[in-house]
Amino acid sequence: MRNRKPRDPLPARLLSLTCLLAIACGPGETAATQEAGESQGETAGVRSAESDADQIFAADEAFNRVTGELGAAGWVDFFAPDGRMVVNGEEITGKAAVQEAMEPYLSAVRLEWSPTRAAARAGSDLGYTVGRFRATPRENPDSVIATGTYVTIWERQADGSWKVALDIGSPHPEPRP
Repeated sequence: MRNRKPRDPLPARLLSLTCLLAIACGPGETAATQEAGESQGETAGVRSAESDADQIFAADEAFNRVTGELGAAGWVDFFAPDGRMVVNGEEITGKAAVQEAMEPYLSAVRLEWSPTRAAARAGSDLGYTVGRFRATPRENPDSVIATGTYVTIWERQADGSWKVALDIGSPHPEPRP
């Protein structure tokens, strides 16, 4: 009988979270995209999926802007208290751990991203953004370290704001024109 290494529970948890998000944002989902992100607003005080998707899209754009200005302190400010991120297959949980992990990276690298899509289901407290990122050295912004895509799952907080519940990036070359 061979000794087997225990399976890492991270993929199973990510799959579960992805399934939960698919259910939460399934039929009835409304999306905001960079090309067609006009808000249809709220009607008679009822929260709409359109406005949620627009809010999430705007939160992601602000996340990028503030991180560019403040580095790791700006990055972690957009995370929920128990927010998670996955870096090189490792799950990092909680604001303190996220900031500790990102501090050296964001001190050396300028990370910029842009959401291309945001979606939420009406009445749900979960939504997501998808987009592209680019990392360049701070001392040589013309040199590209990495490019890729990301998915950020957002969770509505008690105060109505949207915070990062989970952030996952996948590096790959820039698409050719």
